[in-house]
Amino acid sequence: MSNFPKINYIEAKGELKTLYDDVLTILQLEHLPNWVSYLGSNIITLEMVWCAYRLMHINGTLNPVLNDLIFFGVARSLLSPYCSEYHACNVLRLHSTLSYQDLVDIVEGNSHGILPDKYIVAVESVIGHTHSGCTLPNSEIDRLNAAGFSFSQIVEILGIGSLAQFLSSITMAGNIPIDECQKISGFYNKQGIQE
Repeated sequence: MSNFPKINYIEAKGELKTLYDDVLTILQLEHLPNWVSYLGSNIITLEMVWCAYRLMHINGTLNPVLNDLIFFGVARSLLSPYCSEYHACNVLRLHSTLSYQDLVDIVEGNSHGILPDKYIVAVESVIGHTHSGCTLPNSEIDRLNAAGFSFSQIVEILGIGSLAQFLSSITMAGNIPIDECQKISGFYNKQGIQE
């Protein structure tokens, strides 16, 4: 059970309804994702999250597969079940040759060469930084650059990683349940518990 009340679309009024409509339009969805309707219980928080998500994830310059892979990797490393499953599902929709186990292997450093090497470098760098508690070493910036990312893309990769940390934290705090349409058959969280 979630720690936040869910505000369904039909219950939304005024600014919240306008915000919900924006989410549905931009994401081209018929139904609100749970992260939106549960964060709708506090419009300021939802507005801040939506603004960051829209700017970084939707309007960013990185490939959508890489974006969602970074979100998945960070969420899985932080033990965030909602964000792990939500973004794993997104990656699998965008890249039909991948399996859920492929995603797990990629973020655990056992890539099978399905995705470009530069994606693996980006995911490894962001996950490493997520747990370091330190400034990102220049060697990681150099590694990302050598993998083929421009300085602007490196900043965007780190921004996506930071946003993923924040969203993982808030969905865990709220104990937000995964959307039915985002469920992955056989999904296991990092503790090995089937969701």
